Amino acid sequence: MTRALVVEDTPAFQTIIRMALEYAGFDVEVACNGAEALARLREQTFHIMFLDLNMPTMSGATVLKVIRQMGSYEQMYIVVVTANSHMNSSEIEELADFVMLKPLDVEDLALFAQRLLKTTRPVSIH
Repeated sequence: MTRALVVEDTPAFQTIIRMALEYAGFDVEVACNGAEALARLREQTFHIMFLDLNMPTMSGATVLKVIRQMGSYEQMYIVVVTANSHMNSSEIEELADFVMLKPLDVEDLALFAQRLLKTTRPVSIH
């Protein structure tokens, strides 16, 4: 099964994104902050990551920069999700594969995820 990592500190958004991804056929893991996300990435391989920008411990923007600098996750799709459109910068646009604004529509998110699931973009760990 194809794996997805949801990095989100708000339980309601965790649930919405998880439900949509599971409906689309993903096996979903959830991390509550950026530090936890990086730990999960060291342990497992993911096809896609949904990443909130505004989180405690380590922001999504920092996580995004660290992941892209590591280089070993360049094949993983990274979808930034944020409720604050002003947080979306040209740097975020350049580093992320997609940017989605909250609130998210569950059906649209599931359809989007199903389309990504059909891609053959390989994902490697390390």
